[in-house]
Amino acid sequence: MVIVTRGEELPYKNEFIDMMIKNISGLVSVIQNVNKDKTNVVLGLKNKTLWEKAQL
Repeated sequence: MVIVTRGEELPYKNEFIDMMIKNISGLVSVIQNVNKDKTNVVLGLKNKTLWEKAQL
Protein backbone atom coordinates (compact mmCIF):
# COMPACT_ATOMS: atom_id res chain seq x y z
CA MET A 1 0.00 0.00 0.00
CA VAL A 2 1.29 3.46 -0.85
CA ILE A 3 0.05 6.60 0.87
CA VAL A 4 1.02 9.92 -0.72
CA THR A 5 1.57 12.90 1.60
CA ARG A 6 2.49 16.55 1.04
CA GLY A 7 5.08 16.52 3.84
CA GLU A 8 7.46 14.24 5.72
CA GLU A 9 5.27 13.89 8.80
CA LEU A 10 2.37 11.44 8.92
CA PRO A 11 0.16 12.16 11.95
CA TYR A 12 -0.97 9.05 13.83
CA LYS A 13 1.41 6.94 11.71
CA ASN A 14 1.49 3.98 14.12
CA GLU A 15 -2.28 3.93 14.56
CA PHE A 16 -2.77 4.12 10.79
CA ILE A 17 -0.38 1.21 10.18
CA ASP A 18 -2.02 -0.91 12.90
CA MET A 19 -5.46 -0.29 11.39
CA MET A 20 -4.26 -1.22 7.89
CA ILE A 21 -2.61 -4.44 9.13
CA LYS A 22 -5.79 -5.48 10.96
CA ASN A 23 -8.18 -4.66 8.10
CA ILE A 24 -6.36 -5.56 4.88
CA SER A 25 -5.58 -9.24 4.52
CA GLY A 26 -2.54 -9.95 2.41
CA LEU A 27 -0.93 -6.60 3.14
CA VAL A 28 2.84 -6.91 2.72
CA SER A 29 4.06 -3.33 3.09
CA VAL A 30 3.07 0.26 3.83
CA ILE A 31 5.04 2.91 1.92
CA GLN A 32 4.84 6.68 2.36
CA ASN A 33 5.50 8.67 -0.81
CA VAL A 34 6.30 12.35 -0.23
CA ASN A 35 5.25 14.80 -2.94
CA LYS A 36 5.65 18.46 -1.95
CA ASP A 37 5.21 19.75 -5.49
CA LYS A 38 2.03 21.55 -6.55
CA THR A 39 1.62 19.82 -9.92
CA ASN A 40 -0.66 17.26 -11.51
CA VAL A 41 1.98 14.55 -10.87
CA VAL A 42 0.73 12.25 -8.12
CA LEU A 43 3.90 10.53 -6.90
CA GLY A 44 6.95 12.32 -5.58
CA LEU A 45 10.57 11.19 -5.71
CA LYS A 46 10.93 10.17 -2.04
CA ASN A 47 9.59 6.89 -0.62
CA LYS A 48 9.79 5.73 3.00
CA THR A 49 9.00 2.17 4.07
CA LEU A 50 6.85 2.48 7.19
CA TRP A 51 6.14 -1.23 7.65
CA GLU A 52 6.81 -4.48 5.86
CA LYS A 53 5.83 -8.04 6.60
CA ALA A 54 8.64 -10.21 7.90
CA GLN A 55 10.01 -12.56 5.27
CA LEU A 56 11.21 -16.12 5.90
